[in-house]
Amino acid sequence: MTRRRKKIETDEMCRRREEAMRPSPYLGYDHHQLGCYFLQREVLELAEMELRRGVWLNPFEKLFQIDLAICLLRQGKVREAREWSSKLADAWPKDRMVAQLVNRLAAANAPAHPPGKPIRTRKKI
Repeated sequence: MTRRRKKIETDEMCRRREEAMRPSPYLGYDHHQLGCYFLQREVLELAEMELRRGVWLNPFEKLFQIDLAICLLRQGKVREAREWSSKLADAWPKDRMVAQLVNRLAAANAPAHPPGKPIRTRKKI
């Protein structure tokens, strides 16, 4: 009597299978979910890594790219975040979420208050 050995799928095997199937609209959702989890927990380096993997596997999903741009913005990588937002704006010019991202990036470089003007404070009653 012979036993059949079960194949155990390793991380490397999973990566090879994903790379053989990419780009696909069905891949990358697990990496995006993990990236969003890291983004919420402020583990930005790991979030960026997972979100980039998700975008690489599935370049068709705009939400992956939006979350990657937000992650880059939180890390202070404004130039790269702007590059992603301009790609998104070209691909989806009338999308509300993309417009919000572009506005958020525009506000990222704007000074907190115009130079030369004093900051207003509330008057004490």
